[in-house]
Amino acid sequence: PRRGADLVVAQQSLAALSCIQHPSRPRPLCSRPVAAPTIRCLFVLLLSLPLPSQAIWLVGYGQQHTIASGAAAASNGDVLLVQSPPSPWTWLEPGFVLTKGVTIRGPASIQYVYGQGGLPEFRAAVPAGALAVIERVSFDGADFGPGGQGPIPVEVDSGTVLFRQCTFRGTVRVRVGAHAVFEQCTLQAPQDWSAGLRVEGSAELRDCTIVGSDAGCYYDSGFNCMAARAADPAITVNGGTLHAERLTARGGAAAIRAGQHQPAMPAVLVLAGRAWLTASSLTGGA
Repeated sequence: PRRGADLVVAQQSLAALSCIQHPSRPRPLCSRPVAAPTIRCLFVLLLSLPLPSQAIWLVGYGQQHTIASGAAAASNGDVLLVQSPPSPWTWLEPGFVLTKGVTIRGPASIQYVYGQGGLPEFRAAVPAGALAVIERVSFDGADFGPGGQGPIPVEVDSGTVLFRQCTFRGTVRVRVGAHAVFEQCTLQAPQDWSAGLRVEGSAELRDCTIVGSDAGCYYDSGFNCMAARAADPAITVNGGTLHAERLTARGGAAAIRAGQHQPAMPAVLVLAGRAWLTASSLTGGA
């Protein structure tokens, strides 16, 4: 990708400026003659200067870079456009660590596939002052069966990350010192797996739906229930802060597994920290 060079305006050019005629107005924006540009003329001139360009990377199907390698090569502020295979397929990629404030624009699916390398998780460790934006990406799992890998977990370790129109099937954790924003996102675990939003740092939710996992089992390799697994709240706040608008959340349902009764969980559980919710619908597990 190429970057546009910064436009440097010489001081002599500013001094020689006498008038700027706007095409849609009969009068010039400054009077004539002038010895030096007025603040108004200078403001109009500055508006016409091009901003430093942001690089746009094509990644995914048929491209040189995957999402992970493209994000590693990009700079803060760059945009990664994911190219998908022919319909109905979606670009699939293993987990990785995002360390740049870039925009990743799907559709794409991030999940761990045994034997294909990559990480069994997605982590965002964005530098302070940078913003990472992830749009239309689903965080899934290659094998949802009781003995499989399960849904890929997502962790926001540092910086600010905006998830927009994303789908999560596993646990999402916002660490201490990190800030995550979720807009029009959905989180719901597949059967027999644990999932929910864990807030230790700061999280904002707008127009999201989150469903905590129901009580279930821990299975052995023969798909036998070894022990009961507790249900999960949709959201657990443990030392962090939560701001939610128009949230729909339901806690995990109760069940009897391996001879043990596992109780239902609330939609939002605040162990430590604070939570503010407006125009939201909360339902405890049945």
